[in-house]
Amino acid sequence: MTSKGVALVTGAGKFSTTNPCRGIGRAVALQLAEDGFDVAVNDLGTMSEELDTLVEEIQKKGRKSSSHIADISQEAPVKNMIEMVVQKHGSLDVMVANAGTGLDRPLGLEFIQLSVEDWDKTMAINARGTFLCYKYAGIQMIKQGRGGRIIGASSVLGKQAHRGSTTPSVVVAPQVAAYGASKFAVRGLTQAVGMIDHFLQEKKSTNNSKALEFAKYGITVNAYAPGAIDTLLCKYLTNSSSRVPIQRLNAVTGTDPAIGDAIRNHASSQSYLYIGITPLKTIGLPQDVANVVSFLVSEKSQFITGQAVGSFISLLTTLILLEQISVNGGLFFD
Repeated sequence: MTSKGVALVTGAGKFSTTNPCRGIGRAVALQLAEDGFDVAVNDLGTMSEELDTLVEEIQKKGRKSSSHIADISQEAPVKNMIEMVVQKHGSLDVMVANAGTGLDRPLGLEFIQLSVEDWDKTMAINARGTFLCYKYAGIQMIKQGRGGRIIGASSVLGKQAHRGSTTPSVVVAPQVAAYGASKFAVRGLTQAVGMIDHFLQEKKSTNNSKALEFAKYGITVNAYAPGAIDTLLCKYLTNSSSRVPIQRLNAVTGTDPAIGDAIRNHASSQSYLYIGITPLKTIGLPQDVANVVSFLVSEKSQFITGQAVGSFISLLTTLILLEQISVNGGLFFD
């Protein structure tokens, strides 16, 4: 079966029947396989079993696949990972820098309680990790000489800042500050790298900068900027008064009843409440993000670069969503 090329998706192992409310990377990887790409997938070593399962799913679609364990916040592992992907599959044509983290701390804290360690961890994974993936994927694509697609993971909170709460009684500023700042960084990086050829042409920059002229080499750089899709899914499913779009859920879970049951069981065990103010009166699913990625890697998007595409729910919805999470819980985004 002819391949459209080779894609690498980071943070693709964060789905399991015991932790179902994640999975953007997984959905993206499977969609790219459907689109005709061979797909390499990455995550941390703790996700090795999930990666192996995902590789098998991709292979069942008639595509080649491989798993790669690497901490994307560190330069050497990212460089080595891309070299291994090229060695295994022959090229790298699509880079989806999906891996990221939220701040694993209780909500309801003041901003001044945000530690340097928490800040650095969030920025290292979300911002530096994306930078490293962009850099080494770009180097490989330039070397190949046939263009490519680079896609990052921003967020609705990377488009508009907020103090983190809709009422004075609850403040989630530490989570929004660290996470939001890192996603603003992804958005800014995407714009800078995706459009840098234009600026360099105007400013007649030095030859030292020409390696960053991605557009010159036919490489587009974009990002997706969703709201808290997976967390919102759990909240939506537990509100009996909401119109639960079971058809959409079934479309994503497919014929695997274990996945659908795991999502419903996880949701029913949480004290989540969906605030039904999304513009489209429905929820965002990982597949919705995967569909955006599918478009961004297609020929139809060849004139789009430097953009952060989203959002799938409103910023206000996201912030009210955060406000409803128990102060004993943690905040995670994929």
